Amino acid sequence: MFNFFTLVFIIFFLNFNIVKSQKINIVRDAEIEAFLKVLSSPILKEAKINPDNINFYVNHDDRINAFVTRNYNIFITTELLLNIKNYHQIAAVIAHEVGHITGGHFSKKIAASKDSAFISILSSILAIGAYASGSSAAGTALLMGGQHIGKQRSLMFSRNQESFADQAAMKFIEKTGYSLKGLYDLLGILEKRQRLVKQNPYNLTHPLSKERRQIVFDRLQRKNLKIKNNSDLEKRFKLIQAKLIGFFLEEEIVEIFYPKIDESTESKYARTLKLYKKGEIKIALDRIEACIKL
Repeated sequence: MFNFFTLVFIIFFLNFNIVKSQKINIVRDAEIEAFLKVLSSPILKEAKINPDNINFYVNHDDRINAFVTRNYNIFITTELLLNIKNYHQIAAVIAHEVGHITGGHFSKKIAASKDSAFISILSSILAIGAYASGSSAAGTALLMGGQHIGKQRSLMFSRNQESFADQAAMKFIEKTGYSLKGLYDLLGILEKRQRLVKQNPYNLTHPLSKERRQIVFDRLQRKNLKIKNNSDLEKRFKLIQAKLIGFFLEEEIVEIFYPKIDESTESKYARTLKLYKKGEIKIALDRIEACIKL
């Protein structure tokens, strides 16, 4: 009897979903947040979303990632901002997250999670019955099978949502004058990262980046879109990236990005932030005044 009830407890414990909040280290920066607001404006207009309902946050994380929460808070990681090459790629990230919003994916994901949990609980109840009747092999098979089916349904649902968000992103990008190549290149960065870790595509929350990139490439081949390059947005992006490089990366890495012979505004800005981070406040204040004049 003791073993039976112990088993019942273990089975339900394994199926009790403990939802851990995603670890978020928010970096509040008016310059970056204002830039993201400006960049997102035409996309949100096309998506018929009030810009006042959207908030942007920078998440200090060493993963290339972005996500949106229920209250339309869009989080973009510092690692993503450090690895991209131009503002078109950030616009692609925003367009993708807006695609999740227009698709109503947050509420749908909650419903899908409930379905997966129901499958797991049902298989657990059947497993308990099998164990109680003395068929431990059948009980184990029912338990493991139910958990596997629930997990795979959840992952497949997530991949479908990501594919939808990609399709929506491409439409937003095309209609707002941003470059589809930005999305293509962004997926190239993700593909390189994905190659380093060999995984079963059926165990991923996203479709393979290689497949996603091929879809964008095919669309690029079919379209002959006029790209509106904005030198002001590009300049603002370069300064933001310089700020993040100066603040978060080690001094020797900063010098790789901005050698001492580099006298560009971005180089000065990055070195100013590095001085501030090191605690050399007086010199940093002098340097930031020089940057402001520039």
